[in-house]
Amino acid sequence: MKPFFPAYFNLGTLEYEIGDPKIAKDYFIKYLKANPNDIEAREFLFDIFRKEKNEKSAYEQALKILDKNPGKNRGENRLKTQRAHRLRTGKMRLHSSCGA
Repeated sequence: MKPFFPAYFNLGTLEYEIGDPKIAKDYFIKYLKANPNDIEAREFLFDIFRKEKNEKSAYEQALKILDKNPGKNRGENRLKTQRAHRLRTGKMRLHSSCGA
């Protein structure tokens, strides 16, 4: 791993927290190229894609999260995957007022 890749994660987290998910997404994608098994970065991407209403990408991230670590946070991961699937199939809509 190149030494600057952790900076991408930190910058992504910072941009996410200050409310710029588009830039955060770019940083997390760069970070995951070097660290594809990082679940936390994938969880950030999952949330960003949900907020963008990009159901397909959110669903893909949820599946990768479960694939990389099926035992950790099993209930939380299962809920995220179920929600992503419902979004993808049109059985649930996002509501900006509920933080989704």
